[in-house]
Amino acid sequence: MMEQKMIRADGEVFDVEIMASPYFLNDNIYALIHIHDIKERKEAEKLLIQSEKLSMLGEISAGIVHEIRNPLTSLKGFIQLMKLDDNRNPKYIKIMEDELERVQTIANDLLKYSKPQDEIYSEVNLVSVIDDVIFLLETELFKKQVQVEFTHELPSVFVNGSESQLKQVLLNLLKNALDASQENKKIFISVDTHNGNVLIKIKDQGYGIQKEEIEKMGTSFFTTKEKGTGLGLMVSYNIIKNHKGIVEVKSEVGIGTTFFITIPAFVK
Repeated sequence: MMEQKMIRADGEVFDVEIMASPYFLNDNIYALIHIHDIKERKEAEKLLIQSEKLSMLGEISAGIVHEIRNPLTSLKGFIQLMKLDDNRNPKYIKIMEDELERVQTIANDLLKYSKPQDEIYSEVNLVSVIDDVIFLLETELFKKQVQVEFTHELPSVFVNGSESQLKQVLLNLLKNALDASQENKKIFISVDTHNGNVLIKIKDQGYGIQKEEIEKMGTSFFTTKEKGTGLGLMVSYNIIKNHKGIVEVKSEVGIGTTFFITIPAFVK
C-alpha cells in the first residue's frame, strides 16, 4: 500500500491510496490494483495538524504572557513607591532594572521554542536569589499581612544553573503560596544541602490541595485557582527538570501545601 498523487482529466491534482493484491487465474498470477481517493482524509489531517500547531502556539503564548506579567507587576509597584518617595530609593531603581532584564530574558526564551540552543549555566547562589524574590513580593506580602520566614544552614548555597530561570521558578512558587494564604498567615522557606543536592522547601498555611489534584500539577492548563492557566507551574516544572532536578508536592486540605525542589549542588 502506498500514497501517491494523480491528475484528473481537468488538471486537478488529488491524493490517492494505492493497494495491490495478487490473484490467480488459469495458472497465471495477476495483480488487482485498488485506487482510493483520499483527498478528504488528507484535508482533515492538514486541519488537525494546523489545529495542533495553533493549540501549541496558544499554550506557549499564554505561558509567556503569564511569565512576563509577574515582573511587570513588580515594576508597576515600584514605580508607585517611587512616586511617593522623594529620595528616589536607588534599591528600587536596581530592582526595576533587574526586572526589565528578566522580561527581556523571558522574551528571548520564546525564541528557543523555534530555534533550540544550549543553555549556558553558571554558579548561582540560591540564598541570594530567594532574598531577591522575597523583596520583589514585599508589597504584596504587606498588603495581606503575610510573613515569610526564610532559613538556610549556610550563608551561600550554590547550584549550577540559570539565575533568571531559577528566579522565575521561585517567584512563581512563592506567589502561588501567597495567593493561597489568608491574612496574617506565614510562608516558610528553607534551603539545605544533603548528599550533593540542594533542597528547597516552600511551605504555606493555605487551603491545601486535594490528593487527586496533586498528580495533575505541572501539566498545562491545570490550576486550582479560579483565575489561572496552570502554565506558571508547567514552566517551573520544566525548568527544574532541565536543571536535572525534581519537584515534589505534599498537601493537606485545610492545613497547607509544601513544595520540595531538589537540584544538584554546584561542584567546583
